[in-house]
Amino acid sequence: MLGLLPAIAGCAISTPFKGPGYDRNRGVTIAGENKVVVALTEAVLGGSRSQRSAFWDYVSQVEATLPGRPGFVGYALRREIIGNRAWTMTVWTDEESLDGFVRSDVHQAAIRASMEALAC
Repeated sequence: MLGLLPAIAGCAISTPFKGPGYDRNRGVTIAGENKVVVALTEAVLGGSRSQRSAFWDYVSQVEATLPGRPGFVGYALRREIIGNRAWTMTVWTDEESLDGFVRSDVHQAAIRASMEALAC
């Protein structure tokens, strides 16, 4: 088992890109839209095991609200298998939709509550 650690140390696992405005066979499916806004984030986790666990609980809570957000197209998550980095990608029809999400109660609460889990 220890022999596998060096092989997977640099590996990450990702969710497939999905969302109400995206079809994997047709791409973006929101009628009349030819531009999108892409938001990328990176989190470097530190803190205790319970703080990191709480961080992922908040990620799940925020993720659950995405399909109901105005202008939301889709998203993907990525995290290191062995490591402390995670990334998100969300796609929106416009800046206003992204800004509304960033300012939403659930997103703001998640950011405030999970700051202790971040290394930087």
